Amino acid sequence: SSGAALAKDKTPSAIVVGGGLAGLTAAYELQNKGWQVTLLEAKPGMGGRSGLATSEWIGNAKAQPVLNQYLDRFKLETLPAPEFVRTPGYLIDGEYFSATDLATKQPATAEALKRYEKTLDDLARSIDDPLNPQANSTLFALDQINVSTWLDKLQLPTT
Repeated sequence: SSGAALAKDKTPSAIVVGGGLAGLTAAYELQNKGWQVTLLEAKPGMGGRSGLATSEWIGNAKAQPVLNQYLDRFKLETLPAPEFVRTPGYLIDGEYFSATDLATKQPATAEALKRYEKTLDDLARSIDDPLNPQANSTLFALDQINVSTWLDKLQLPTT
């Protein structure tokens, strides 16, 4: 008999390497579909780098509902992001600026960054249904252009 005929009566199996959020999710979804799953993790705990992924990286339950559901399902705790994430700095032409330095030394660039960040925040707030962002006409129009064109429309300085 053929290998396919022998395999059809067997439960499919998989090995998932890594117990980070992606590995846990893959193992969970495969197991829910009837697969026999072996999960391999080198470290003593599960979750990988998701432990560092608070709202600064992942986003809240409205912005990232599925991701947050998996964090809850796997009972993964998150920690505040490192200081360098919470206190942004800017590397411009090889020189590092804190937000305060930038406002003092390059006020036009600092103002442009504020405008850029406000535009992103406004876009995020306009998403009523994260699973169907094209239901919003603004986001639908945004999806029709590339990032370069969108940035040009903001009329930001070249920096």
